Amino acid sequence: MTMKQWLCVTCWHEILSSDRQPLDMNWSDGHVCKFKSPADIRTENVLSYENFIGSLDKAGEGHIDLSDGDFPENELRAAYELEVKMMLKYAIQAQLPRVFLYPFRKAGDQFICEFEVRDLVKKDNPGQMNWHGQNTSQWVYAGCILYDNKDNRVSRHH
Repeated sequence: MTMKQWLCVTCWHEILSSDRQPLDMNWSDGHVCKFKSPADIRTENVLSYENFIGSLDKAGEGHIDLSDGDFPENELRAAYELEVKMMLKYAIQAQLPRVFLYPFRKAGDQFICEFEVRDLVKKDNPGQMNWHGQNTSQWVYAGCILYDNKDNRVSRHH
């Protein structure tokens, strides 16, 4: 039997069950878990890990040696996997989610891979900008994975 991950949309209570959606769970404190599966979220705008790393190589224009023993591939993989998991957790809370993980872009010695989860039910307000000039009106979750080529450091920002 194939097991599927299901998360409560408000508290992220996690259960594994068959492909059939689990019944709501009623708790003694009055909370009711209503479940959705991250596997049901559309992810066509999320780079695969291979394309994520490939976009770093492309943005580095041959100046990043991915085979170098000091290259922090484990840290990049961990950051990628954690952020994809977090994006899916936030996406299940949205009514009409769209999930994006963009290719790396160069910014000085740093390479930035931005991501966002939007809820398209929220009103699009072009006047709601952050200090990067990004329209945040539909955001549910957003940030970036940063690779600093100068010191081989990987960090996550939200």
